[in-house]
Amino acid sequence: MLAAGYLFVALLPVQSAESPDTDIARLQGFWEMRVRQNGVELRIVKEVVDRKETVTVYRGTEVVHSHHVDFEITFTGDVRIFRWRNGMDTAGPNKGKPKADGRFIYRLEDDRWTGIFGALEGETRPVYVEQYRRIPPL
Repeated sequence: MLAAGYLFVALLPVQSAESPDTDIARLQGFWEMRVRQNGVELRIVKEVVDRKETVTVYRGTEVVHSHHVDFEITFTGDVRIFRWRNGMDTAGPNKGKPKADGRFIYRLEDDRWTGIFGALEGETRPVYVEQYRRIPPL
């Protein structure tokens, strides 16, 4: 029995201001990265709408590759993981072929989205880093 004048408050877990849904909201829009492969500059654009990501690779104005995936975000301690599935190549030499499921560690900071591939337990690909910057809608 509680004494008069005391208020009983149930302690419930407080949701952090940073959550997978918060990151999904922050990812919405367009992101760009430029790379040089074999002396050729490529422009890679990611478009995120809801929980879908489309990646398009341009050589000049020519689309040389495109694919789309469904994704989810998970947090494991301080590590943020982007997981994709249900991917399909929509342009390029593998057009019409399914894309293997995958994942990468990421960090969002201001208008930069950095992904670290190959660093999670069980992955066999070499570790590499990509960094995109937010761009205005195309």
